[in-house]
Amino acid sequence: MVDAGFDLLADLEKVDPESYLLHCIEIQRRKRFDGRHAVGGVALFTTITASHLTQRVVHVWPEDRPGKRIEPAPMDWSAWRAERAGGDVAG
Repeated sequence: MVDAGFDLLADLEKVDPESYLLHCIEIQRRKRFDGRHAVGGVALFTTITASHLTQRVVHVWPEDRPGKRIEPAPMDWSAWRAERAGGDVAG
């Protein structure tokens, strides 16, 4: 998380929740669980209120295929953060 520049102490009332979610998921995507990558496919943002539940797609990893191993490419975290600073959350 340090290498990725993820702010664990961010004020959750002030961050863009979709961007924050995607950053966290991209970090998780590159970690191995029991020797395999297990995070990928589609990232959904879920909002729950007293009156409804909504979900929307935040990101799709088109290289991920059902039944195939997830093999994420290495990440240049500085470039990734710079790209999103321009407002491209779904990228």
